[in-house]
Amino acid sequence: MPNTQPPFLTGPDLDNLMNRLEADLEETRSGKEADLTARLRAQPLRADSIDAIRRLYTLWMHAGDTAAARAVIDQDGARVLDAALPATKPDIRMQLALYRVQIAHYLREEDAIRAALDEMRAVVRTEPALDAARYFRLDILDTLERDAAEHTFDAIELRHELSLKVPARDTLRAYDEATRQTKRAWAFKRLDRTDEARTAGEAAIDTLAAAGAGQDVDADDWLSFGHELIEIAPQRIDAIRRAVTALVSGRALPQRREAEVRLARLAARASHAQGDLQGALALCEAARYDLEPDSGNCPDDFAGHEVRWLTEAGRFEEAGRRAFFYIYACGFSHYLNDRSEDDAHETIMRIIHERLARLDDTLVWWPLCVMRACGFEPTFNRLTELGVQGETPITSRSPLHALLYAALGQLHGDALRQAVATAAGEEARQRAPGHPWIERLAAVYDEQAGRIDAATALTRLLAAARDGDMHDWRTANMIFEARARAHDVFSALAEPPPELQSGHDCYIYGTNRVDWNETPEGEKRLSRLLPTQREQAQTQLNQLAKTIYEQGRARMERFFETGQGHPGDACAHVYSMLCNNLAIRYSTDKRHRDAIALHRAGI
Repeated sequence: MPNTQPPFLTGPDLDNLMNRLEADLEETRSGKEADLTARLRAQPLRADSIDAIRRLYTLWMHAGDTAAARAVIDQDGARVLDAALPATKPDIRMQLALYRVQIAHYLREEDAIRAALDEMRAVVRTEPALDAARYFRLDILDTLERDAAEHTFDAIELRHELSLKVPARDTLRAYDEATRQTKRAWAFKRLDRTDEARTAGEAAIDTLAAAGAGQDVDADDWLSFGHELIEIAPQRIDAIRRAVTALVSGRALPQRREAEVRLARLAARASHAQGDLQGALALCEAARYDLEPDSGNCPDDFAGHEVRWLTEAGRFEEAGRRAFFYIYACGFSHYLNDRSEDDAHETIMRIIHERLARLDDTLVWWPLCVMRACGFEPTFNRLTELGVQGETPITSRSPLHALLYAALGQLHGDALRQAVATAAGEEARQRAPGHPWIERLAAVYDEQAGRIDAATALTRLLAAARDGDMHDWRTANMIFEARARAHDVFSALAEPPPELQSGHDCYIYGTNRVDWNETPEGEKRLSRLLPTQREQAQTQLNQLAKTIYEQGRARMERFFETGQGHPGDACAHVYSMLCNNLAIRYSTDKRHRDAIALHRAGI
């Protein structure tokens, strides 16, 4: 009898079909499994290359038919492997095993995951021609290391075996072994196997200490591993300190100061991990210097440790103040990045909610934190999300939560944030009438809501800054812009340059003045001027920025020389950027030698 089975669709014809299916999936993004399944089953399909296998099995997964996806890998994969040239077989074997582990993980089939990982390790061990560098950074290994307790150690060992097969990593053998032990330490920690976690953590540090001259291990590596391991192996702080101090001895002074701060942070965390809470808090003065270039936008991660420790010690006034200034520093949308979701952010926000729920805590700082968070939508949204415990609405957490978030569910967006800011301001005033930070924040919110005009906002801002001794860049910026709205740009420029509290504040404020014409507020004010007036205003803005940059440079260099200063004086990267910007101003003034000297200092 003649064969009535339709021929397999393969080669370019299969590619064309998959192109159409993938394009339709991309357009609809609706996961029409039934339609996709019907189109895939319209005639027999046969993948004839490893890339075609990847695409076809992925389409079957989108269609929800995991059996068909596996059949592509097993049956078509076997044919492709048999027909392959010897030089390509190792890669094909590894790819097929990778596809199997991805499907098994998706289906949560533990035995299948283990079998696929074993297969991948067998390929690594038996195929010397394998291009291991292609697989060293597989995302699925990250996922298994982090989320799959049953397979964490297998994934760690597979990645390490891959690293050993990459010749380009010969100078990174100590680094890779330390990485392996660090991952093992954290895996043991997640399993509450404390002794084994400590042993692995110590092994990581010992590996770095024993690295030979041909191994690429620098101070930044020591600090990075220290950051990961200090709570697991706190007794190794002295080894970390010795190594970092020796390795940075030849670096520029700003970089040496930065290393000192990072070591102080590690020492504080080591003290806390060993049960010495007071010792940890005593080290915070040297540890809280800000080292993150965008810390004016989202602060560095050490604040989370300090607020938590202050709370543990019952020093709630200090904890609240530190939490407020952390939240106050969040909210420069220009540079919003993943740091807004970091551990410090979440730790501090959870503590804010815990203290708001306490009827015996009547400190002003906690409602002030909420009031300030309302000024920046991502911060407000995250604070609100973290106020929910399980299925409990935020308004059920405490009477104060109910008061502050009464509008939740009725209002949204800016209207909701304004309502919460108003409620938080009223609560804060009951706790501390006339507090300058209440007045500082309320002046901005009230003008934005149309309750007061710019002149009134300016008067209130000036009074709050005076009473609260405020010298941060945000307050100075608000005063400058309120004065420009209440009067004009030249009135704002006629005022003496503000005395700011840190080099970092100077850098941000100075940059805001130079780039003011690119902001909605600045463009609006400057566009009302005649061309000659705009040019004059920009010249004065640049001159103001230069003066502020010089102020910041002096503050930061004083810190680098003495080790004493404001927490915002310590970041070597900010110093570099400040030097660059000031050098540009000097070049404009034809001070070329000064500009060159500054560029060199920044570099």
